Amino acid sequence: MMRSRQVIRIEEVLNITGLSRSMIYKLMAQERFPRPIALGDRAVGWYEEDVIRWINGRRDGVDLQVVKLPSIYLAGRMGSPEDNKQPGAENSCWRLFDVSESAKLGTLEVDNEEHEVLIAPLEQMKFVGTNTSFMYSGPWKARGSYHGYIHGTTSCSPSTSQEAAYLGAIQGISRADVVVAFLEDHEAFGTLAEIGYAKGIGKRVVVITSPKLAGYSDGFGTELWFSIRMADRHVALSAPPSAKNQDIWRKAHKAAGAVISEWYPPSS
Repeated sequence: MMRSRQVIRIEEVLNITGLSRSMIYKLMAQERFPRPIALGDRAVGWYEEDVIRWINGRRDGVDLQVVKLPSIYLAGRMGSPEDNKQPGAENSCWRLFDVSESAKLGTLEVDNEEHEVLIAPLEQMKFVGTNTSFMYSGPWKARGSYHGYIHGTTSCSPSTSQEAAYLGAIQGISRADVVVAFLEDHEAFGTLAEIGYAKGIGKRVVVITSPKLAGYSDGFGTELWFSIRMADRHVALSAPPSAKNQDIWRKAHKAAGAVISEWYPPSS
């Protein structure tokens, strides 16, 4: 017996893709988004599996029932604003792999006219120092027309860069199974917002706190406690005061890998 295909309306498509109506229609006109089906009364919908396959960058009819790697959004600082303008400094953040552009699509698409951004497909990565693989859902650094790399922007950045970074983050979180957030200072306001957004739309959240926050590992010494309470799992790292950032970031990767492998055991 053939199973029926689930149809979803535009509102749900907007939610799971993080795209705006105008961007979806633009992609449809360019034949770069699944074709809709008529639902009557001029309403349209999409087959859910087609949209999910598009999100995952699949075009080969892969059975969506097959167990896949979890998709994960790695929240946290993207490096200093100066780093974001220097192609040689893409790895100066806790992710430890190159997030300056997608290996599949190159730099991210930015539509300056409509302040739209279309992020890259999920890309398979591995937590450094572990055997835990996952599908990286973002964030990506992308070149904008007026500002080096658009993610890692500041209050002084052009509105186009800020809007692109914001929309890219929303898309990346919306399609992720888990958000892993690394807090290494008391001013990661964007990361705190990402934690709240992820929790609000029902994502599993892991918060890892840096040993630089020693004395505040439970968050109760600062206002970080509220975001930490939102986490499904909190890991407080420890390290000697002389530890370098790279060493701390590797510890964060191992901690994240341990949690993800527990939640998503490798299929035998």
